[in-house]
Amino acid sequence: MNDSICSLSVPRQSRNRNLILHSREIGIFPVRKGQLNSERSAVLRVDGYYLYTIGAQLRPLAQIATVPLSQRDAFFALFVAESALEPLLYRSVFRLRTSLRAGEALLSAIRGLRNKLSEGGEAKEANQPLDFNDVFPIIQALATFEIVLNAELALMPLYVVTQKAGYDTSILIENGTACFPDDLAAKVPEAVPDIKAATRCIAFELPTAAGFHLHRANESVLRGYWDAVTNGAPRPKSRNIGDYLGELDKLNKGDDTVKSALRDLKDMHRNPLIHPAFVRICGRRCGAYEQHTQCNRSYAQGDTAQDDYCANSRG
Repeated sequence: MNDSICSLSVPRQSRNRNLILHSREIGIFPVRKGQLNSERSAVLRVDGYYLYTIGAQLRPLAQIATVPLSQRDAFFALFVAESALEPLLYRSVFRLRTSLRAGEALLSAIRGLRNKLSEGGEAKEANQPLDFNDVFPIIQALATFEIVLNAELALMPLYVVTQKAGYDTSILIENGTACFPDDLAAKVPEAVPDIKAATRCIAFELPTAAGFHLHRANESVLRGYWDAVTNGAPRPKSRNIGDYLGELDKLNKGDDTVKSALRDLKDMHRNPLIHPAFVRICGRRCGAYEQHTQCNRSYAQGDTAQDDYCANSRG
């Protein structure tokens, strides 16, 4: 992944998986730069390599007693470790809890030895080896922190979002409007929030929610279509697709092919999705396409015998 720490149409050549963390807290290191805007998200994209760099910066502390180091070299290792540990404990999206106290103990030990070395002052002492009694608290605190951190990270809510068919997962989660024509935002800006929500729902395998948002976006486009073909006539009071289509027919406005497609969309897709009782009946009892079509027609007409029809038409 590039950048410092912070797929409905565009296939990605590399099939990198996306690591996500459920949190509203924004970390200064694990968050992709530029991701934070007015639309604060409950799902943040994090860089898995960040944790690797933290380990690489802390691990030399375990060798500080076994590998002969001068005070000068040890001071540098302590400085790097402190610079890595402090943000992890207090300013990252991981929001450590169980291992926080152990991490604070390690941070205190690091700062204590670093301050002691800073007070030495004389150049000749900088080349002297470290005293084991000064190093032991750091080694002990590091071992404790690693054990507790291992347990906490194993239980942390980190999930990999699997790729949906040939669609780019990052596009679905972060930039759903890229799955639609470029001029959508300019022509129908009110549809953008639902488009973004819908593609996220597709990424997270929430099909009913995705359909709900996509139909809402379609209704926004329909209102724009109304304005265009009626030259700005007053809109119907209801947002219902059927009311819009009925009014367009009364005014003899709009393309017949477009209106026919919208009716099919309403009857065959929107109504079954929006009305749970209807979905339950058809999902349980209707098997063939023709039976499903008849159920849609009965439902659209308010047929009180719909349930009996479905019960007698089991596939």
